[in-house]
Amino acid sequence: TLWRNRAGAPGVRVRLIGPAANPHSIGAKVSLSGEGWVGPARPVTAGSGYWSSDSPLQVLGGRAKAGYVRVRWPSGEETTVPLPTGATDVVLRAPDRAERP
Repeated sequence: TLWRNRAGAPGVRVRLIGPAANPHSIGAKVSLSGEGWVGPARPVTAGSGYWSSDSPLQVLGGRAKAGYVRVRWPSGEETTVPLPTGATDVVLRAPDRAERP
């Protein structure tokens, strides 16, 4: 039997691009937020067990309420960027630490 979810809302796919030493930003936490609302944080992990692998691409629900994508990078820095209306895919780059004093 094949079931179709007619009531489900599509999420937002978030891909993080980190520095050369950590290109998938393993250790970052990603969440969506809006006015007076913050969604759950999803950690970017490499795997959770023996012979396992996780996708660095995060799919976050709550797109209808969201106005921002929040990222806490492995370096501890935080980034909040506006979520374009109707966006389904977002690609974010880690802050360039070389430019910081």
